[in-house]
Amino acid sequence: MREKDAFIDDLKQQISEKIKKVNIEYPPGVIRRTAPSNKAKGSVVEMYTSEQTYHNKLIELIEYCFDHPNVFGHDIVYDLKTIILQQTALLQIAQRASNDRNPDALNTLFKVFIKTFSGNKMLKNLYIKYSNKDIIINKIKKNLPKNQRMEAQSLATVILQRLPRYRMLLDAIGKAGYKWFPLWKQTNSIMTEFLADVNNQLRGINNFLTV
Repeated sequence: MREKDAFIDDLKQQISEKIKKVNIEYPPGVIRRTAPSNKAKGSVVEMYTSEQTYHNKLIELIEYCFDHPNVFGHDIVYDLKTIILQQTALLQIAQRASNDRNPDALNTLFKVFIKTFSGNKMLKNLYIKYSNKDIIINKIKKNLPKNQRMEAQSLATVILQRLPRYRMLLDAIGKAGYKWFPLWKQTNSIMTEFLADVNNQLRGINNFLTV
């Protein structure tokens, strides 16, 4: 219990420190346009809400792994910590964009999205590792009785569901009127490539990520 509490406290401290360093200034040279439509703003709010839920679920999964070390093993908590810290900036900018009707806020969200996922081999490898449904399900089946599997499966599948969820959210933003944003196009392209790379790695076990 002490180890879990110390780990979570340290993680939250690191998150706090990273948040302080997040650049929430709008990128220079962005042309200010009219405020987003309600539909577009709703898509951005959903992006933030979804990212916040994902962030919280990863912390819940860390706590579960400490409480049930026999299910997934102990090393997973360090991988989950890495994913959280890699995406803290995305969470903060998504929050800013969801509260701001200025399109520049969305450009900033896309800018951070690009920085988070473009060429990030470490993050990609972690998504590949924890998007392997066979490994996740097999560990749960092997290490838990049937009546105790639901919570573990619900938490563990959060990661493998995340990339398709990003695709859905980006598509919704694009359909709401942001396809003329150059940063949206670049972000959409990077997310498509990232998801394709993960699926290609999983192709051998017929384990594709779908919404």
